[in-house]
Amino acid sequence: MNTDDTDKKGQFFSEYIAHEALFDQCYQCESVVNAVFVQSTNGVTISKMYSRQIKVRYNTGAETLACPIKWLDSFSMRSFTNDSIFDDTLPVADGLMRVGTRVPLDRLKEAMEDWFHRKSYLSKEQRLLVEEAS
Repeated sequence: MNTDDTDKKGQFFSEYIAHEALFDQCYQCESVVNAVFVQSTNGVTISKMYSRQIKVRYNTGAETLACPIKWLDSFSMRSFTNDSIFDDTLPVADGLMRVGTRVPLDRLKEAMEDWFHRKSYLSKEQRLLVEEAS
């Protein structure tokens, strides 16, 4: 296992431990740790399923805030879209998600906005900001 793999795994597990109680409540999470890190001939690497880190924020007018993990989890656990492309989404903290390589950010943003408006998390005029974390 190379140093980069060890760092990625350590970062993920520190995020996991920080939010372990939330993961325990998530139906997807039992297999997430095994799905995120796969054994390869070169060591342990992040799988493509959750390889991208995404920031999800919303504008209140006066400021931009991170979406609460409760909102993100509500979206990820709900299969209202009937679109399997969103199966590869995993909330990890307020304003942060891990998503797969096949998840298009523009469609993710539209679907999340629609869901958050329907749940009244966002007012009709509020919009999301969804972008790759640097």
